[in-house]
Amino acid sequence: MWVHGEAIPGTAEFELSLEGWPEGQVQPIKGIAVLEKSKESPVPVSSEWMRTHRFISEAHVGPIRFSPDGKTLAVSLKTEIALIDTQTWQERRRFPKLREGDASVFQLVYSSDSQRLFIPIYDYLTHLGRHKGRGYVRVELKGGIMVHQVNDGKPLEFMKSNPPRAVSAISLNADQSLMARQEIWIAKPFDPETRINETDYEVNVLRLSDGQVLWQKKLSGQPMFFPNSNRLLVSSNPIQVIDGLTGKMLQTLPSDRPNELFHSMGLTPDEQWVVATNESRDCLLMWNLRSDDKPKILYQGKDKEMICASAISRDGRRMALAVNDAKNVPNPSQPHPGRVVLLEMPTGRMLQTLTGHIAQCYALDFSPDGQTLATGGRDGTLRLWDVSKLK
Repeated sequence: MWVHGEAIPGTAEFELSLEGWPEGQVQPIKGIAVLEKSKESPVPVSSEWMRTHRFISEAHVGPIRFSPDGKTLAVSLKTEIALIDTQTWQERRRFPKLREGDASVFQLVYSSDSQRLFIPIYDYLTHLGRHKGRGYVRVELKGGIMVHQVNDGKPLEFMKSNPPRAVSAISLNADQSLMARQEIWIAKPFDPETRINETDYEVNVLRLSDGQVLWQKKLSGQPMFFPNSNRLLVSSNPIQVIDGLTGKMLQTLPSDRPNELFHSMGLTPDEQWVVATNESRDCLLMWNLRSDDKPKILYQGKDKEMICASAISRDGRRMALAVNDAKNVPNPSQPHPGRVVLLEMPTGRMLQTLTGHIAQCYALDFSPDGQTLATGGRDGTLRLWDVSKLK
């Protein structure tokens, strides 16, 4: 399943065997195993590799996010959010996800002071039944936004709409006074005759001081506030620039792909360049917000490849892409390794390809200082890469 910009694993689960993992010293630390580098890996491991954490009993890792101060790294696991100290790489604590069905987290968002962690929850419940001899699946969507104190792990708030809605993406503005949300809900009561689960969606902005919704629009896409203003990007088609306070549309980005949705949207810190993948996720497009030119292709995937996630470094000079085989689902007996492609921004020049994940990679983030890249994958690992010397 793929939802609004971030690649997420499907609902099918499997057991990952450690057979084929690099041999070497394995140090268990608070529910994590640290796998040291070895020449015995079934997948070539790039020299930029620093260390790998395998989360015990976890089938997938991601999304992941460094705090703005660089002191912690939040990692989404199957049923919990792990918080890791980046000085010791020891796990501080875990936050449970609210989970009734297939609760998914597509994004982790820190407050600008690194003291709070916002976790949007997309809870997908399925109910099986029969009507007039035919089976049906009724879908129920729930969710909200969990807010946790980072220092002590205390849950501060659970923000939810009434009636409940699933939340797939959020964004905070520069002064932390506004939050943009992308919400999805079931539009009509389920009809067993038609067996159709009809969903509806919107992007809205609320004031955090009192929870007042300032505006809402029927848009399907990821919202993203500009770093230094109240302008908001929404990855609908076309991609729109909206006044975050009023909801007024300020700009639409030109596109020659009128019937496609855009995913994995990103914005450079200088607020000039917007990137997003096309609907089939086989290429990365880039727009110049200071011109009316159509987007250029920054990266074109090879045959059957899919760009599952992207991240821009905090200085805007580099971009990382998680690239995987689009036609194959990984399994323990026949792994399909994912790779990470590093590009120079805004030229698109290839800097490096990182290999080491033995299954799909679909989560990544740069540390605030740009020295470290963290990647997560379906192989149950969090990998850390030294990218400080790439030029």
